[in-house]
Amino acid sequence: TTTSSSSSKKDVNNISKPDFGRHVEDCELDKSNIVMIGPTGSGKTLLVKTLAKLIDVPLVVTDATCLTQAGYVGEDVESILFKLYIESGQDIERCQRGIVYIDETDKIRKSGGNVSISRDVSGEGVQHALLKIVEGNIVNVPK
Repeated sequence: TTTSSSSSKKDVNNISKPDFGRHVEDCELDKSNIVMIGPTGSGKTLLVKTLAKLIDVPLVVTDATCLTQAGYVGEDVESILFKLYIESGQDIERCQRGIVYIDETDKIRKSGGNVSISRDVSGEGVQHALLKIVEGNIVNVPK
């Protein structure tokens, strides 16, 4: 189904009303990861923030363009999980149910050219580290 941006904004605004989630029931999710696609300003972040509030889980919102490979200057992928741990009040069970929202994932890509000359610290290495998390692998979280 295709909807216009203004229609999507109306739907998102309905979700953010105080009485929207009063009758939310527990449910089992088949997948623990989703991809949301939409134009800038369509309400993706608002939707995630509202959902996290509604179901009372910790939320970390981060920008993929700030991520670098572990060992380089910048934020590495594993530090996102540490932020979620802190956001959960250092409660492992709450942390495991939390939401990690990574914006701008379309902006990270493998660099072209000779990798031995220039390091690709924010491209392919970041993709591999994110993939480990998305696939549900065990990841060492730095403190």
